[in-house]
Amino acid sequence: MIEDKLIEAGIEYCLIFLNRELYNKNIHKKNIYLIEDFYSNYDKLLNFFKSILINISIFKKSLINDLHFLKKKKVERISFQILFLNSKFLFNALNNQSCIKNLITHKTKQAIFFKAEGFEIKNLILSLKKEKIKTIAIQHGFVAESSKFCNLIVDEYWVWSKFFKDILQKQNNNLKIIISGNPSYDNLFKISKENKTDDNLNLIFLPNSGKSETTLENVKFSIEMCTKFFANQSKYTLYIKPHPGGDNDLVKDIIGNANSDNVKFLEKNKKINLRNYKIILTMNSTVGLESSIFKKPLIILLSSKESLIVDEYIKENIALLATDENQLKTAFTKVINEYKSFENSCNNFKNKYLSFQGNSSNRIISLITSNV
Repeated sequence: MIEDKLIEAGIEYCLIFLNRELYNKNIHKKNIYLIEDFYSNYDKLLNFFKSILINISIFKKSLINDLHFLKKKKVERISFQILFLNSKFLFNALNNQSCIKNLITHKTKQAIFFKAEGFEIKNLILSLKKEKIKTIAIQHGFVAESSKFCNLIVDEYWVWSKFFKDILQKQNNNLKIIISGNPSYDNLFKISKENKTDDNLNLIFLPNSGKSETTLENVKFSIEMCTKFFANQSKYTLYIKPHPGGDNDLVKDIIGNANSDNVKFLEKNKKINLRNYKIILTMNSTVGLESSIFKKPLIILLSSKESLIVDEYIKENIALLATDENQLKTAFTKVINEYKSFENSCNNFKNKYLSFQGNSSNRIISLITSNV
């Protein structure tokens, strides 16, 4: 939606992806590039040797001296490992510097990132700041009190609501933070205002990919648990849709072993409408925000309470946690019996965590044009 608004406003732009897989998915769009397009093989070779030479000079002067009390073999091993990691980060930073020099023109006024965390993004931000280009980050995912969000170097950070602004401000006293809403939810707000469908008995489970903080073992455990439970709930139909980065076959195999018509598989790339489901089952995911727009309660499935990352859903009474089949039965019964109360909590949650509801894209365009 932001792209369409930029075109309408006559603002020149380009989209640059750091990830080739995401780039390939969006390759049909206009003005789209992969970051590697902006530095040559010569740049990479030169930057590789630069990173090695810089590190060797640092290590010879400091690291070996600092570790003189250790056995020689251990010193060499530790030195090599740190040298490798530092070289990797330096190589990335030097490549980004080459990229920025080749990318920017006299027309370049600002660079906008979806999130500002991670060493690669920070390297890009530093390179842009050297060239006097304004840097802005738009919130992507939950912001929490964490070292990940401390001492951010971006010039401005645009967040979804005052709630997230307050969290960021505690950790970044001098950071300029602006409330913009979440543009990816604009269409959902419009859909949510349409006439409601008849009450249904469909449920959906949206597990994590198993490739992040939530492990694959945890994902498998949760899929098996809910499949076993809902296979015997003849009144309801559970649909399981793998994460876009997840494994279709893993889910298919588990559902196949259950041999029940009450549990069905959805392809991971299939588009869904959350309003068509009575309850959303999830793990550690921002899907709670989407479900709150449609006033849909959550049940969070994990192998242990310690695995819970997004605990805001529990605190705000829009979700219950289940770590075994008995807890799942209790949680499911409670949500069904107190459904109206959970709906009200979802509405309050939505208003607390999301500003500019349905109008975030326009808000962001106005912020961009005010900076041009």
